Amino acid sequence: GYIYNTMVHAPKGTASSSTGLCKGKTGVGKLSGVAALFSEKALNDLDEMCFQKTGVPESDFEAIDSAEEACTRNKHDIKQVREACASVSELTRDDCIYDMCSQGSEIAVEVAKAAANMYDLELQEKAGDDELVEEMA
Repeated sequence: GYIYNTMVHAPKGTASSSTGLCKGKTGVGKLSGVAALFSEKALNDLDEMCFQKTGVPESDFEAIDSAEEACTRNKHDIKQVREACASVSELTRDDCIYDMCSQGSEIAVEVAKAAANMYDLELQEKAGDDELVEEMA
């Protein structure tokens, strides 16, 4: 999802060796030291927002593996969520579904549409850069 989520673009070598308080193929871990992708201040801000303000101890954190699980835990109907996100580009539809299951808010649809537009612009700019490189060659 995109709400309360950060997307990090990192080279494969960096991404596979990174850890974090997020669900991944190797489980849940916490970023620390020089391996962290965020500044110490950003990590402290995330800790405050995610744990201190919510009253959920980090030791009780349980990662959610799917939108369906998020819907179940938050008592949202996955079918209704999928219908609400049907108008979203395929590029970000799964994120819309996950966010709506997590938050239950229609704003997830608008956020997912905006993210899809952002990606489309990036792809168009990249295509333009590639064409320019080919012209210069």
